[in-house]
Amino acid sequence: MAGGEEKSHSFTSFLQFKPTEIQYAPGNDPARLIKNMTLYYDGYFIEQHEDGLPKRDVVLSTHYSERNEINVYRYKTTSNPDEVYVVLQFEESTKYFFVNKKGQLKLRKEKRWATKKPGDIKTTADRRVFLMKSANESCRAEVMFASCVASEQAPGYPSKARVITFPAADAKKKPGELEPLPEDGEAKETQIFRLYKPTVSTDEPPTDEDDDPWERE
Repeated sequence: MAGGEEKSHSFTSFLQFKPTEIQYAPGNDPARLIKNMTLYYDGYFIEQHEDGLPKRDVVLSTHYSERNEINVYRYKTTSNPDEVYVVLQFEESTKYFFVNKKGQLKLRKEKRWATKKPGDIKTTADRRVFLMKSANESCRAEVMFASCVASEQAPGYPSKARVITFPAADAKKKPGELEPLPEDGEAKETQIFRLYKPTVSTDEPPTDEDDDPWERE
């Protein structure tokens, strides 16, 4: 298993999951801000920098700028029309989110991928594909992101899902990781996010929240 995790002894361990074919569903404006709101830290996804140089990790930042803007490319599948898959890419740096061979959440520039454009991605076997899942039945705006590869192609199964997670404290310095859901299948606060539309001005924080992130423009 990815990341050296212990195998689950649930029934799903005995099932063999295969990659799913997906179809790109382009929209008018994929750019979004992705925000985590916890009791400990409140911030937007941003590429981590150290000594002024970019790293390959994602952290949270309370300061909003164009560097926070992420293209959220969406995909559908005929096998389950209700599922929404996404590929995340920082717009300014062109770096895609992906899971490496160690099961870690990392960033890699567009030019370093054989399939560079979102429309070229056809299957959940691509390390950039995440299942966007509802994290709260009472609030559709709250979502989590499960890596298809890290979840062994079963991102919809709570016992298999490996979702983007930030440390409960000091998330400005500690990068996001791919971690399992709690045993009850309910996402932790550090695994729940909201999508926002960027504002024209960066002087004020964005307030135009996506009430329903599942709908296209």
